[in-house]
Amino acid sequence: MAGCSSGSPVSQRSLGVGVESAPPPPRGALVLAGESGSRAVALAVGKGRLTATVLAQDGGPLSGLKVSFRSGSRVVAAHPCGLGCYSAAAARPRRVEVRLSGSRPVDFDVPARPRPAAAIVARAARATRALKSLVYVESLRSGPKGGLLTTWSLKAPNEVEYRIRGGADAIVLGTRRWDRDRPGAPWRRSQQLPALPTS
Repeated sequence: MAGCSSGSPVSQRSLGVGVESAPPPPRGALVLAGESGSRAVALAVGKGRLTATVLAQDGGPLSGLKVSFRSGSRVVAAHPCGLGCYSAAAARPRRVEVRLSGSRPVDFDVPARPRPAAAIVARAARATRALKSLVYVESLRSGPKGGLLTTWSLKAPNEVEYRIRGGADAIVLGTRRWDRDRPGAPWRRSQQLPALPTS
């Protein structure tokens, strides 16, 4: 299904259609991420081509935008390349501005010699799997402000705790679970079936 090229921007989820995804970035491209208001914007820099992927606040691909790329004094119009996807032929820039109709532009600095991420991700995965316990903070948001800030605590083999700042908390110990809706609220005990594996 091709992206829209005219009219108002359309998110596939807002239409109530089945969940669809934007096409993946070109193989071997450097992918950078940013945001423009409530829109998430990814820029893929490949050999002789720039590709922008735009997601709406609901997480669906956003089609029907007018998109262009500016590098220095040169502006190149992008053309639809799928759901929420916009692409144009362009030489590899050092800095590029993605211009979107209806919201502010997004600036990206393109590194001259980016490091491949596969080895870094594999090393992080090995280190994480070897841990007996882990605490991390997760930030989920669909715009530059607000969102959910959650602290997760994991302990092998199946103990999990999360605390959402100003929101709900949960503690899971194997097949036993306790939840509460907000800090200070009473805990509710229930079963966790199946247990949540943490390793």
